[in-house]
Amino acid sequence: MISTLPQVLTDPIGVVVELITGVEPGLDSATVHDVVTSVAGGRAKRRRLAQALLDIPTVLGDGRSPAPRVVGNLLIALRKAGAVNISPPVCAECGKQLRALQRRGQDWYCGDCACQREPCAACGQNRPVALRDRDRRPRCVQCPPDDDGRDPLLTIVEVVTGVDPNLSTDTVLAAISAAASQA
Repeated sequence: MISTLPQVLTDPIGVVVELITGVEPGLDSATVHDVVTSVAGGRAKRRRLAQALLDIPTVLGDGRSPAPRVVGNLLIALRKAGAVNISPPVCAECGKQLRALQRRGQDWYCGDCACQREPCAACGQNRPVALRDRDRRPRCVQCPPDDDGRDPLLTIVEVVTGVDPNLSTDTVLAAISAAASQA
């Protein structure tokens, strides 16, 4: 990791604009400045962007993660602004060029690779995980969690009224509906 330059703290946008115009001479500084300020709104985000580009300047040419989300968003925005030498972000798994980011940790993935697939605990099919049951086992969208046929609302009411018997069932049901939109 390259140490932080004073310019990263005092003029992070200037650092980023200089790095980008060095790779992309077809975009004028004003356009690059506008793109950077639109992508990296706050001071901390601008500093994080400048430091990331100083640490890994090759990301401008190859679009490969790991890198902060703001770097991927910048690459996408620069491509939309007409950059041709700047690479769009690429999927960490399959190398596909991305127009939108999905992340796990510091890596970018396409929609197919980002989707975590595991064997469903109910049907056994290797499918995207929609949710996990009470035992933290994966369930696909077609196999709801196994609740032994019990209504989850009644289970919650039993637990809550067991802790505080002074609460009415209606009060607990109202609190549940206010806190959760689905079972």
